Amino acid sequence: MKEKIHCRLSCAIFSNDFSTKQKQLFKKTLLVMKIIAVIVFVFSLHVSAKTLGQNVSIKKENITLKEVFKELRSQTGYYFIYNSKEVADERKVSADFSNTPIDVVLTSVLRGLSLSYTIEDKIISLKPAVSFNKPAASAQQNRTITGKVIDTEDGTPLFGVSVRIKGSQTGTISGAEGNFSISVGANDKILVFSYVGYITKELTLTALNKYELSLIRDSKQLEEVVVAFGTTTRNELTNSVTKISAKDIEQRPISNLNSALVGASPGVQTTAGSGQPGEGPEIRVRGFGSVTGDNAPLYVLDGAPYEGEISNINPEDIDNISILKDASATSLYGARAANGVVLISTKKGNSTGKTSITAKFTQAFSERGLPNYETLDAYQYFPIVWEVLRNGGATPGTPALATQNLKSFVGWNPFNVADDEIVLENGQLNPRARLLYPDDVRFRDELQRIGMRTDMSVSLSGGSAKTDHYVSLNYLDENGYVVGSDFKRFSGRLRVNATPREWLKFGLNLFGTFTKSEQANQASGINENPFYTDLILAPIYPVFKHDPVTGAYLLDANGNKIYDAGDYRPLFTGRNVVYETLYNINQIKRNSLNGVSNVEAKFWKDFKFTSSLSFTIGNYRNNVYDNSVMGDAVGVGRTTRTNTLTSFLNFNQILNWTKTINRHKLTVLAGHESYLNYYDYLSGSRRSEGIAGLPVLDNMTTTTALGSYDRDYKTEGYFSKLDYSYRSKYLFSASFRRDGTSRFAPESRWGNFWSVSGAYNIDREPFFKVKWIDQLKFRASYGEVGNDRTNSYFTYQRLYNLGFNNGSEPGAVYWQAGNRDLVWEANKNADVAIEFSLLKNRFSGTVEAFNRQSSNLLFAVTLPLTSGLLTYNDNFGSMRNRGIEVQLNGVPIKSKRFRWNIDLNWSTIENKILSLPPSYEGRISGTKKYEAGKSLYEFWLRDWVAVNPETGNNLYTPKEDILPTASRETYNGQSYATSISDAAYQYVGSAIPDFFGSINNTFTYKSWSLQALLIYQVGGYTFDNDYRSIMFRGGTSTNGRAMHVDMLKRWQNVGDVTDIPKLST
Repeated sequence: MKEKIHCRLSCAIFSNDFSTKQKQLFKKTLLVMKIIAVIVFVFSLHVSAKTLGQNVSIKKENITLKEVFKELRSQTGYYFIYNSKEVADERKVSADFSNTPIDVVLTSVLRGLSLSYTIEDKIISLKPAVSFNKPAASAQQNRTITGKVIDTEDGTPLFGVSVRIKGSQTGTISGAEGNFSISVGANDKILVFSYVGYITKELTLTALNKYELSLIRDSKQLEEVVVAFGTTTRNELTNSVTKISAKDIEQRPISNLNSALVGASPGVQTTAGSGQPGEGPEIRVRGFGSVTGDNAPLYVLDGAPYEGEISNINPEDIDNISILKDASATSLYGARAANGVVLISTKKGNSTGKTSITAKFTQAFSERGLPNYETLDAYQYFPIVWEVLRNGGATPGTPALATQNLKSFVGWNPFNVADDEIVLENGQLNPRARLLYPDDVRFRDELQRIGMRTDMSVSLSGGSAKTDHYVSLNYLDENGYVVGSDFKRFSGRLRVNATPREWLKFGLNLFGTFTKSEQANQASGINENPFYTDLILAPIYPVFKHDPVTGAYLLDANGNKIYDAGDYRPLFTGRNVVYETLYNINQIKRNSLNGVSNVEAKFWKDFKFTSSLSFTIGNYRNNVYDNSVMGDAVGVGRTTRTNTLTSFLNFNQILNWTKTINRHKLTVLAGHESYLNYYDYLSGSRRSEGIAGLPVLDNMTTTTALGSYDRDYKTEGYFSKLDYSYRSKYLFSASFRRDGTSRFAPESRWGNFWSVSGAYNIDREPFFKVKWIDQLKFRASYGEVGNDRTNSYFTYQRLYNLGFNNGSEPGAVYWQAGNRDLVWEANKNADVAIEFSLLKNRFSGTVEAFNRQSSNLLFAVTLPLTSGLLTYNDNFGSMRNRGIEVQLNGVPIKSKRFRWNIDLNWSTIENKILSLPPSYEGRISGTKKYEAGKSLYEFWLRDWVAVNPETGNNLYTPKEDILPTASRETYNGQSYATSISDAAYQYVGSAIPDFFGSINNTFTYKSWSLQALLIYQVGGYTFDNDYRSIMFRGGTSTNGRAMHVDMLKRWQNVGDVTDIPKLST
């Protein structure tokens, strides 16, 4: 009986107005869930839970061969091909097997018959056996050869190795543990072992009946690499792709998938994250493609664009990651691929017939990555502050006034001496001065801790010849090194693949995640930021209140220490960052459900149709509460609740045609993809709490803010690709994609993106006979991709801001001028590379050069003031990134028990602005300046020269329009300005390093392994504003501020040579 289920999918036409209602989105989501249910039902109809893969059980007597084949077909899903005339119905056989490999069963039931068999993929072909002059004698001399096939490098058993008798079609394949069994005749002398990705090996038979042999990996055949909408082999790859395996990820204790990319690929830069648990670094692929837009790569999860939180993905579920870097690799993703693509493939089950369970428990510890700044302690601090007062400012001070005013200047006296006796008039600290509470003058002691990370996961993997499944559960609990910074994640994944027919495959991949994160207030402003407060506050102020005479802690009615609000401090007055960290709330909760369903159908021999439907539904809740005891909401309390709903839907259909004619291989791909992104936002704030510490809106009496909005974002794309290969020696590829996006006006929203690439495997030429070179390939590519991520979903439209009401009358403010001529930011990429492998693949590498040029860059161009706006968006400007990448891999030491692998990558990148709109030319933004011919990341700073040894003042190169009345001093015969406001600017260096990369060493001994990863960067500057903050003096805003120990090297007397100027108020 055959079951048939008919489904009809309705695909929405991509309309010019892009209008989509939330109701329609939910209907589509419901349709997705229904389709998934149908697919699962189909699985249940067509996939037997009792299938045992290669092993079968059959107990029947006096049955025909056709009945045997039918039974084996029902148990394994294997198809039998034979000539009916050669398999006579009158010939009866008996079969008595229990959980026996199918090849053993076939060898037994065919014994004595003039038939041989071959197994290829899931097809068993029967043919007449080679005849002998004395068949009876030959049959009597048959014997069974058994053995095991393993990988030469790591000893892993190889499943599915083809084992054949040389000169015959008789053969079998190895099982899950690498074991094989084959019946050979007296004249059979050689077995041939072949396996995709390995060098074919011949075994000469002796009198032994059992063998163990190993196969060597063949670099010229296969390392499967995931690319856009499919896979290919390393040998036939014509573009720039870096692959990261599950083994590389598993060896790192990471919470965020982006951390796995650190140091993993040349040309990929990572910027350190905030240190908040669960967060990872930002990723940049081959520089910076946009000035004002997004520079992040596109993430693709199991074939579908993924715009959810990266921290939602459990790294333990990842099978491999491919980083696509050049236009030839990324152009099929068109609109969103300008900054590279990160393809993530998750693990799936196996088809060995066995179920494996893997459990993993990881316990890790963390601490501050960068050391705390060395600041002056209380005993060093007060004499230097005294010196500041003595030197004065515009009016010099005196030693007596400095001693008298010292305590009032900083607001506090932590010593056991009188306020006017802390520092004597000779500038020395009173020798009798002792801290009243030496253990309570560093806020960091109450804020920092040893972070702890607990990661527990369990996975189940299994399957048979017709279906496979993978199930995983994960729990992560990470406490950061700052109190109140925590991250918890619960996640689960289910992946099922089935082949109900030889030509038909289904797949379903579902994963759900719940995360909870405490944010430690680092993003709540400088007054609540525990890092900034600890840095800036001088180590003289206590966290808790103390007895002013004895220094003992003051306790409340419950015996607890009382937090000191610091009403006497000149900075952070009325606040205590420890109390606010403990009793304020900044909590984020997320839950998401992601699903990918796919179908693959083969027809007409050379055609394959695949379709994938994916969805993501994510909820976000942020709850911020400021207590009423201390801080911004003192006396009232306040809370803000923000809820968002995000939904993504992606649907693609792809048709492949592959044809091999003689030695020419041709593959053509054509496809369509539509994408929908819906976002709903609601936020409300209230103040004046009724019950202290209850962070809900209903507990507050006064509404201070309330707002909501929603929006849609759509793209539609049509794409195609052509791949050609001649003997895997000459390779060519070309692709084209036409994309439309809702961010631009209907008349300009469509863009065309394309690429061409080629490769030449020189080592496959007959004339190339260099034995120590295993592989030598030259490849090149050129193409154009786009970027529509302009930081606005309504870039071309005229917009108004609501909520500017006049009493009860509603009002709006003109906010954005429309520009219907806006188009995509375009990236043109050129890439050339040489790949090589030496000494039987012991050493390999890639040397690559690229040039990436961006045009039509989006800028906010200045408007006349009469327009009512300051700027409007326009395409204007171009920028270039170019560089060289080197990837080297080697195995310096390899023995049966010990192995040393080393992977090294090295990169250099040059960035240059080629053109700018007139309103941007020369514009200064912080420490940078926009200027054609310069890098976007060069520092533009004041030209400091030296500290004058005679006066202790800073000296600067004067600007051209300096006023005649400006203060100047002569040094080494030159006149310099003494005020920073009169100083000229200059370029002082770039933030981009001269070169960067990583060195990864892996040492393996038997079942033990040790990995040592070194990330390096040479050159490149960092503007350390934190260091500047504790080296700067001037004005009352610096009273009570901590000072770096470098202040001990300040200028004090005439003739002092130093780069630290004289201190003053």
